[in-house]
Amino acid sequence: MLIIPWKFCVNQAPLKTLFIARNPPHPPIGGLSLRIWQNINVMAQFGSVAMFTACRWQPTQSSLPKVDHWSHHSVDQPRSWFEQLQRKAWWLRPLGHPDADWAYANSAAQKLEKLLTQFQPDLVIFEEVWMYRFLPIVQQHNCRTILVEHNVEAPLFAEKLQVKANLRTRLKVARQLPQLRAIEQDFTRQVDQVWACSQRDADLLRSLYGLTDSIAVIPNGVNVASYDAARRGEIGGSRCARRGGAQRSVLGSSFPMGPM
Repeated sequence: MLIIPWKFCVNQAPLKTLFIARNPPHPPIGGLSLRIWQNINVMAQFGSVAMFTACRWQPTQSSLPKVDHWSHHSVDQPRSWFEQLQRKAWWLRPLGHPDADWAYANSAAQKLEKLLTQFQPDLVIFEEVWMYRFLPIVQQHNCRTILVEHNVEAPLFAEKLQVKANLRTRLKVARQLPQLRAIEQDFTRQVDQVWACSQRDADLLRSLYGLTDSIAVIPNGVNVASYDAARRGEIGGSRCARRGGAQRSVLGSSFPMGPM
């Protein structure tokens, strides 16, 4: 379990947190965006929050609730011939993967560098393993890092594709799985802490990648029981998804604040 060793604590100075993800999480439209949005709500209680996103589409909104600084990059912008070659030849790089390369561009890296310099976060939270190529940029700055494992991606990838066990699928698994496993292992070992959604995922991460005390189990913050009232028509759906207090308590226990 990571104990924040910085000179500040909650009652003395605010914690500046930067989130890195592919898609803007608000409004939440699925389980991934909902979990990211809940994490943002929790960390906003500790201090200022910034966010960097990189995806193929351009959001219609120019700001995000609870987020003081937001930088977005559309990865569909034209890339240099060398970047295009790198993406096509991903399988030649030991830590290459088409999904990780899809979210990365040199122009996106420059935007992230600018945000890091201006915002100067104390903590950077990577919300997806696919943002792996941005890790070296963050490591050049004096901040702690967290990887949120919404799923343990390598075994999940294998399980999904094995459902359709045709030749093309088997070839895809054979090519992509070893490199996805290598990326996930390197990512989980380089960050200061890994957040897993369940004890089962935490145990799987330990067995696959040899992690020990760097894993914290942060359960999903949706109060499932409250949906019973929604089904009866007693409350609206937006109220059902709010459970920030309970999740904040879990995060607080994982990050006991205190002086060095």
